[in-house]
Amino acid sequence: MMNAERFTYLLKNPDQLTEVSYQELKQAVRNFPYCQNLRLLLMQKSQLEKNEELNQNIQWAATYSNDRSHFYRFYKEGGG
Repeated sequence: MMNAERFTYLLKNPDQLTEVSYQELKQAVRNFPYCQNLRLLLMQKSQLEKNEELNQNIQWAATYSNDRSHFYRFYKEGGG
């Protein structure tokens, strides 16, 4: 289960997304649907796993992004 400590760890170390399951991140997004950073992590995880929900997760992450130009650069530069 996602807790504050684990969430903070993943934000600081997104390369460690292999330590968390896609379903765990998805449940965290369900619990906190307006959390931009959770949506960004879910998008990254879905890209890592080539998940069929990738396009949907990209759209949601962009929708909740405070700055879409920053999001676009992040995504295109391999952050997502």
